[in-house]
Amino acid sequence: MIIAKKKELSNGKFEYQSLEGHTKSVLSFTIDLIKDKDLEKIQKLTGFNKDKIKDLLFFSAFFHDIGKATNEFQEYIKGNIKKSYHSLYSSNITSNIENFLFTFTNDEDDEENINLLFLTVLNHHSILKRNTAFLGVENESQYEHSFLEEAKDFFYEYKNWYEEFLNKECKYNFEYKFIQRKTLGSKIKSTIKKLKYINKKDLEKLRILYSYVLGIINIADWRASAQFEGINLKLDFEKIFDEKQLCNKLQEALEIEKFIPRGFQKELAAHKGSVLVEVPTGSGKTEGSYFWAMNNISDIKDKVIYTLPTQTTSNKLYERVEKVFDNTGLVHSSATIYLEEQLSEEGKDIDKSFDSKILFGKTFNNSFTVGTVDGLFKNFLNIGRYNIATFNFLKSAVIIDEVHSYDFKMMGFMKRFLELCDKYEVPVCLMSASIPNAIKKMINIEDENKYPVITQKDLFEANPNYIYKVDKKIEDDIDKIKKDYENGKNVLIIKNTVKKSKEVYDLLKNEVGKENIVLYNSSFKKCHRVEKEKEIMRRLKDKQNFILVATQVVEVSLDIDFDVMYTDLAPIDSLIQRFGRVNRKKSDNKGVIYIYKDVESKPYVEGLLDITYKTINEGLHKISEYNKWLNTVYDEIVKDKQIQNEIQDNFNEGEKTFDRILKENLGISKSEDVYNLRDIKFAKKDYILLEDYNKGINGEKRKDYEHTISLGAYLSESEYRAFKKNIEEKRYYDVLEIPYSYEEGVDLSKDSMRNVVIDI
Repeated sequence: MIIAKKKELSNGKFEYQSLEGHTKSVLSFTIDLIKDKDLEKIQKLTGFNKDKIKDLLFFSAFFHDIGKATNEFQEYIKGNIKKSYHSLYSSNITSNIENFLFTFTNDEDDEENINLLFLTVLNHHSILKRNTAFLGVENESQYEHSFLEEAKDFFYEYKNWYEEFLNKECKYNFEYKFIQRKTLGSKIKSTIKKLKYINKKDLEKLRILYSYVLGIINIADWRASAQFEGINLKLDFEKIFDEKQLCNKLQEALEIEKFIPRGFQKELAAHKGSVLVEVPTGSGKTEGSYFWAMNNISDIKDKVIYTLPTQTTSNKLYERVEKVFDNTGLVHSSATIYLEEQLSEEGKDIDKSFDSKILFGKTFNNSFTVGTVDGLFKNFLNIGRYNIATFNFLKSAVIIDEVHSYDFKMMGFMKRFLELCDKYEVPVCLMSASIPNAIKKMINIEDENKYPVITQKDLFEANPNYIYKVDKKIEDDIDKIKKDYENGKNVLIIKNTVKKSKEVYDLLKNEVGKENIVLYNSSFKKCHRVEKEKEIMRRLKDKQNFILVATQVVEVSLDIDFDVMYTDLAPIDSLIQRFGRVNRKKSDNKGVIYIYKDVESKPYVEGLLDITYKTINEGLHKISEYNKWLNTVYDEIVKDKQIQNEIQDNFNEGEKTFDRILKENLGISKSEDVYNLRDIKFAKKDYILLEDYNKGINGEKRKDYEHTISLGAYLSESEYRAFKKNIEEKRYYDVLEIPYSYEEGVDLSKDSMRNVVIDI
């Protein structure tokens, strides 16, 4: 038997799977993933014949592991040698099969070809890297390999298997041919060199075709391997709900007697294609997007991807989504921590099944995936298993919530992303409580033929809060804040920087007691941020009045509702988000909002705060008035050349990122996760604190991440670094020696911390 897989049994012995068994399993899953409508789309986008694509998929699956029929791999799987390169060995046998050539013109308008079967098989195990180690195959003896006699017998089964799996005659005539290592190395070098000179148009076509084919092969391989381990990786919706069925699911999830859709939600349920939804916060746009999504997918294998600005909002929405839809996933850098904690609360164990599903879910394989917009966009920079994410994206309905809440650099990338969605016929539902007309124009969604607007005017008639402008600092009104708290009010305070939020917290804890205040900002360990979020929600649910001192992280990160808010002046769109955290249900018991003018302009664009302050009017206003202020501010921005130039520079940088990275990475090679899609003034990185390191937390990568804290990257080379990251010693992060507590995060009050910058 040619061994392809092995697994350890509970008695310490091993069970083996043959190459024939594994390959047939991969082929079955491959055929299951192929849909005519997807093939037609790929043919339209790339010009590659759809029947040829289907055959390419079959032969990629059939030959992907033939390299395991080598002496080297058999010794490796038996534990006799440490390394094997079976994907490289497999590519040897496919290098002379030239029936699947991608034809393109290079930068000099000369016609060239790339062997797609060779490329797919070579890279099925790990994504191609621009400087792949396989470039050294010619000169490195470690890549030497020899095939078993049985490999040839397996090879010539391709006709029989083709007819068995595709139910048609196989007209291909391949010859089993082994080439020497130096010849193989030369072919790899030639392929990489060709990639460097593909023109932009053909590069995009290659990326789509390659991602589609390799995406299917990777998913099928994962599922087959998981099946051998006894793990079922689910891909499909159980069913696509119609409007009535979804209403029933929502009333169960919301624990209400009957869910009756609002007018805009019914419009969304009937709308096909991309759309812009504009309704106030708390009006049910999330539920409305569910109706839209169900109407914009047509097969149980299609996907829904719902993106939000922050990890916290993604976590909270995930909790809601999984009550409505089966097979849900969560994608962001801290998702594993959150899902582990959820399992723990349910009394379930973390096992191989959990690990497999986490890995599987990272590339949007679940039917309904919730995540940050960064997690989606970064796949377009070839980060991680971008090919699988791209395959799933091509058959998705995408929802982008809080579309107004991103900086101008991210908006630039969003414009490019929306152009790709339009080109690839991927429907997008953009949602916002307040998006200025100027931003609509920038990201090219002002044309209602491309992005029809669905709204509901009566929802903007509410006047939930009194607004007051105060020409001083929040710190000057501590007594007033204390009085509101003593009168039973839930008080929200929002400062624009971490440092200032800590100063206000210190002032208040002496007045009302620290047990009655929660400080929430970005200076906490990841695990403590999760705990604080739960603490905040618990206090609100228990109607236990308290004071929350926070930064702008609460603008979109928490579904909270307070009686009164004291906020630093911020740009108009940020303020409107903050307004939505007071009297969220728009009851007759009006909320009160105080906007304090005396603030530093950082981290915002210079001049924007003054324009905002002048535009806002005091008093009780309808929500529709907020949007008028929003457009007035942005109209003024356009007139200010200095502000406009700064905005345009950031926007242009974001917009050009995709095409620049695509070219840098040869269209299909893997990229390092080093790109900031957002306009981050101060680079940050994750650290472990010395107290945790000394407790022995460091050393298990998963638990490490839970205890990391995100601080300025410059601290890696500062006096506060106790130990440097060292993977061999299982130290996955730099270790910092700085004072810290659950209540206050990093303690900036110590003299030793005077030089540490945490903002912004």
